[in-house]
Amino acid sequence: MADTYFKIYAAGLIFQFGHNIVAVILRGIGDSKATLYFLLVAGVVNVVLDIIFVYSMNMGVAGAAIATDIAQAFSCVVGIIYMMKKYPMFRWKLNEFTFE
Repeated sequence: MADTYFKIYAAGLIFQFGHNIVAVILRGIGDSKATLYFLLVAGVVNVVLDIIFVYSMNMGVAGAAIATDIAQAFSCVVGIIYMMKKYPMFRWKLNEFTFE
């Protein structure tokens, strides 16, 4: 069961890294409250999805891992949207990323 959990959880590590990057950037500019709220929302989403996947859908360990990945992805995406909307310096455009 641990192997199943870890394989599914590891597939979503990119979202955890994304959440941590957003959190560090926001804390670096002095907005530490927002990162706490994102973490709180991710925790609530994780618990709700755990109940749905593990209890209602009988997915077991795989359901718990999927719920964790979805909660981290949600937190990452919400954090990026918040950061780009609230702080103009973080509004990137795709054409700004070029090789010289």
